Amino acid sequence: MNSKLSLLVSVVVLGASTTVCAGELEEAFKAGTVSGDVSITFESRSQDQEINAYYSDTAYSVGSVGLEYKTGDFRGFSAAFGARGYRPLWEDESGDAKERFNDNDILISNAYVAFDNNIFHVKAGRQQLFTDWIKRTLDAVSVYANPVENLEVEVLWANKIGRVDNRNAIDSYDTGIDDKGVYKYALAYTFNDMFNAKVFGKTVPDHHDLYGGLVNVDAGNFGGRVQYIETSEEVLADDGEMLEVKAYAKFAGATATLGYIKTGDDVGWGSAAAHGELVVPFEEGDQVYNTAGSSETTYLMLSRSFSGVSLTALYGITDYEKANVGYDKSELDIWAGYDITKNLNMAVGFTVTDEDTKDVATTDLTQLNATFAYKF
Repeated sequence: MNSKLSLLVSVVVLGASTTVCAGELEEAFKAGTVSGDVSITFESRSQDQEINAYYSDTAYSVGSVGLEYKTGDFRGFSAAFGARGYRPLWEDESGDAKERFNDNDILISNAYVAFDNNIFHVKAGRQQLFTDWIKRTLDAVSVYANPVENLEVEVLWANKIGRVDNRNAIDSYDTGIDDKGVYKYALAYTFNDMFNAKVFGKTVPDHHDLYGGLVNVDAGNFGGRVQYIETSEEVLADDGEMLEVKAYAKFAGATATLGYIKTGDDVGWGSAAAHGELVVPFEEGDQVYNTAGSSETTYLMLSRSFSGVSLTALYGITDYEKANVGYDKSELDIWAGYDITKNLNMAVGFTVTDEDTKDVATTDLTQLNATFAYKF
């Protein structure tokens, strides 16, 4: 009788637990949210001379619709799925939109399962992520942990990277050799309200390793950052390195930022930027990525926001070397954003580059882009 009673109690408890679990799961789906946007983007690029597919005159407009569903919380777990559909609206010449959009019609923007508690924040699947030395749309497993106060541990593995947003539609592609992927790891510590620091590394098997660190200072009306990295190369003849120093000051509602970027003498910063970076502030900035020699960049950026309008102006000069020959170029970027209504936003960008006429691999460029997005 006791064994039968125990069995009966177990069945009842298991059934009740299963019912409760199913009920919680159903509530998590019911508590889910749907969001999205309808966007139209336009871009025009004009070169002094057309050199190749990148340096060629293009003009186009593409419309897109993005939708995303996020579940509510289920015992710390949640999930999300999003997709974006694209359609060229106008092209000056057939194929102009392919530079940013290829021939994609629909791409998955998010498809992940997440777990969050007081210590761990985990995502597995396709996700939008912007972190030091790897960013954009990643097929990845990312783990952020706070084991002790003020300390954050980051561990990331990704085997595909792409771009899926209202200005880009580049399907994911392999980032590692033989599908081994990219590994990123970092330790960040916040000392106080003014100082925080991070050390990090990235490993791409059979390709390169990256090591570095940075220190941020934020004293309210002024602050800055110093960052240094090195690479250990398996695909380039020499190792890369980079020093970044920038400082900002706030005054009369505006922010002024002065920045300096110096890369190594032999192959610049090597393969460091192969999977994205958060260093180059320019719309173009191609010569900062130079791997045929060193590059040295100085820039000034001014930003101000008021009455739903945001304005940013950036001017910089890059001196760079190729085969021990020195060149220089300059770039002016202007960005403006305006909240037309609570849900309707406009963003405009204008870029002009003044390239070195001695460098036959490049040419002066003028670019204009505008994006309208209605979010719901």
